[in-house]
Amino acid sequence: VKQPPRPRECVMTRPSTKGLWMGLVSPHIPEEELKNAVRAFMKNQAAAYPICKLQVLCTHYSKAHIFLEEEMPLSVVKQLNRVPLRVGGASTSVCFDDFYGSPFQKCPKTIAGFCRGQNLRFTQPCWCKHEPRKTEHAMYSLKPLPLDGAKGDEIVSKFMASAHLFYTGLPR
Repeated sequence: VKQPPRPRECVMTRPSTKGLWMGLVSPHIPEEELKNAVRAFMKNQAAAYPICKLQVLCTHYSKAHIFLEEEMPLSVVKQLNRVPLRVGGASTSVCFDDFYGSPFQKCPKTIAGFCRGQNLRFTQPCWCKHEPRKTEHAMYSLKPLPLDGAKGDEIVSKFMASAHLFYTGLPR
């Protein structure tokens, strides 16, 4: 059984949140069992904040995204971190944190130098501190390219070679 690492520290600084990140749990626990454990935990520890959506994700370890019907205050989130989660026949310490991140926190979701929350800022925003992207101030320009030249011929040939991917066999 793969043991999860020690829970990370909750670094939430915003006054409240409607989304919680919970992790990490051993990946051998079935998804439905973990969902039931999270629902029971939230009902016992934070009944005033009903769950409207619960997602369990499993990679190296399992974690949960808990979306709430009501804003949960920071003090309640901090209290959740003091209570062990009972799952898989054992009690385990987990971290509850703001799903959307905190303004002074270095983004833990950054993968390959990019956080999806920056792109999804209108649906699933990330409020963490992000390093400037290497291409953030990149400039480009378009230049006309004669299609009868060597580069134009290369582009047209590759495009036409992909024509079998078009429904009629010919590009429009």
